[in-house]
Amino acid sequence: MLTPERMKYIATAVVAQYDKEFNNKRIKELERYIAKLEREIEKLTEAALDMPKESRKTFYAKIERAGAEMEDAGVDLTKLRIASGIRYSEKDIES
Repeated sequence: MLTPERMKYIATAVVAQYDKEFNNKRIKELERYIAKLEREIEKLTEAALDMPKESRKTFYAKIERAGAEMEDAGVDLTKLRIASGIRYSEKDIES
């Protein structure tokens, strides 16, 4: 049964979880991850130029995979930035 006390408890828990998942720390972590992927792609691209032609196919697949990861992370970062700009209070959740 949803008593006022239970509703307050749930609202407090929801706000705390939301703040934990959508904050500047998580944004910074994702930005660092994207930067790491960018560096990895750069290194792989430079290395591909020096390798024998028959070895490049597998190597290019790695580059494509890292690029796809970077695109996905970019989408996640955009969503996270939007979500972190939205703040909820316990009253918002209770009503």
